[in-house]
Amino acid sequence: LYGHFLQNPILYVLLFPANIWLLEIVQGTAIHWIYGRNVAWCYADYADELFGGLIRLGHAIWWWGLGAALWLFYPGIYMASLRVAHLATNR
Repeated sequence: LYGHFLQNPILYVLLFPANIWLLEIVQGTAIHWIYGRNVAWCYADYADELFGGLIRLGHAIWWWGLGAALWLFYPGIYMASLRVAHLATNR
């Protein structure tokens, strides 16, 4: 869905950290709601944390790298998985 709306590779990569941070906020909130605290991760000890330790700004460099890798390789991975699924269902 993210890639559907962002066809420009520069915007895709630059905004990719926001996509991950939104996911961390949603998942962290859900985990906190279920367990009473986030049992999966906590960035509260870092100076660049936000939202009560749910996200860390310093990880942006890694998210940009992941965004670039996904922009390059996801279409091929997607097509390969479709071929495998097609082969598995047409035996």
